[in-house]
Amino acid sequence: MKSSIMIFALSILLLSGCSELSNNGKEKSSEVEFVFNNSTADTPDFDVVFNDNGSTLLHRSQFSQDNSQLSAGPFETVQSGSLDVEIILLKDKLPRSFGELSLPLKKDWRYRVIFQIVSGDPTEGCLGCLGYKSFAIDSTFKSNPDDSLYIVWGGNSISDPVDY
Repeated sequence: MKSSIMIFALSILLLSGCSELSNNGKEKSSEVEFVFNNSTADTPDFDVVFNDNGSTLLHRSQFSQDNSQLSAGPFETVQSGSLDVEIILLKDKLPRSFGELSLPLKKDWRYRVIFQIVSGDPTEGCLGCLGYKSFAIDSTFKSNPDDSLYIVWGGNSISDPVDY
């Protein structure tokens, strides 16, 4: 009798530790997707490097075109720690400008990281944006003298997303 109670108690304990598991037995994932949003006709050549315990390099050619946006992902990430993201703008295959940021990772979360070259507020009209950083860029990439490279990020729960 005591052994069946122990087995039952152990089963409850093990199952309660699996609350982060989805119905198919896998952990809830965390993800990141990347977008290069460009309002000008000429999107520069670029590389994106992201690292969450293993580096991944994406070249512009790995992004899909959708109107004035290039997008890649989502890519699965680890669920804790940080996600380091760097974009390198290239001219004649040489790095000319770059920007970088580090995002805190959490379970059941999808980040969207948007790269854009603009001179105004990059978050105007952006729902779900959590922040941005700006970086000076080489004049080769400017259509306006005040242009900068902006990295804007936002996120949402994967299993219980907020609809904007």
